[in-house]
Amino acid sequence: THFGDSFLRQRFSLERNSPALTSLVTVNWNEKYRVFKLSFPTVLREGILTSSIPYGAIEREMNGEEEPGRDWIDLSGGDGGGGFGVALFTEGKCGYSAKDGDLRVTVLHSTAWSHHNPAVVTEADGYRFMEQGIHEFSYRVLPHQGDWREAGIPRRSREFAAAPMSLVTNMHDGPLPRSRSLASSGMENVDISVLKLSEDGSGWVLRCVETMGRAAAGNLEVGLLGRTIEIVMRPWEISTFYLPENRSKGVVKVNLLELE
Repeated sequence: THFGDSFLRQRFSLERNSPALTSLVTVNWNEKYRVFKLSFPTVLREGILTSSIPYGAIEREMNGEEEPGRDWIDLSGGDGGGGFGVALFTEGKCGYSAKDGDLRVTVLHSTAWSHHNPAVVTEADGYRFMEQGIHEFSYRVLPHQGDWREAGIPRRSREFAAAPMSLVTNMHDGPLPRSRSLASSGMENVDISVLKLSEDGSGWVLRCVETMGRAAAGNLEVGLLGRTIEIVMRPWEISTFYLPENRSKGVVKVNLLELE
C-alpha cells in the first residue's frame, strides 16, 4: 500500500488451532506533519472498551479520543447468540482510540522534533521530523468468546510479546531435560513479571501481579531454585517475594524496595 512518499507492507500469518491473525508490518514512512494509524472496524458499535495499563487494565469510553495504553486493547459485547469480543495486541505501540466499534492504534507521528505549541518552527531552525524511514513491528488480532477476562487476554498478550525464540546449534548431549520452566504460575490471572537477583546479592526476588481484578490463591513454582511459593492475592495486587539463597530459610514477602 502506498501513501504519498511512503509505503506499507503487511505479511499475515495464521496458526493451527488458533483464531488469531498476526501481521508483520514494514513501513517506510516519509511524511511530514501527519499521523499514521491502523484501523480495525468491528460490529461491536456499543461494546465495552478495555485497555491495558502498567500492572492492570481500565475501562474507557469509546469516544474516538486517543488514550495511552500498554500491550493490548479489547472490545467486548454480544448479541442474541451470546457474548464475544476482539482483542488487539501490539508490539511497542502505546496510543489507542476507538469509536463506533472501530479500534485504532497509533503507529507513527511525524511532527517536527521538539515542536511545542504555540511555538512556531521554521526550516532555518534546522529541525528534524520524527519517526522517518523504515520501521518494523507486529500486531495480532484475536477474536474470542465472552469478555476479556474469560478469554484470558492478559496472558495471551504476554505470550505474544514474549514469543519463544529458536536457536540453531550442533547436536550434543547436555545436562538439561527436554523441557524445563524457569518459573511458572498455576493461576490464569497471576503473572510473574520479575525474577532477579536481590539487591544485596543474598538471594532472589520474584514479583507477580494479579491481572484480571479478581482474588487469587495458588502456587508459584520457581523451577530454577526448586522453590514453591504459596500465595493469596487481592484484585490487582502486586506482590514481591524474597527467596534466600540458603534454602533452609523461608520465603519472605517484601515491598518494592525489597524490605520487610
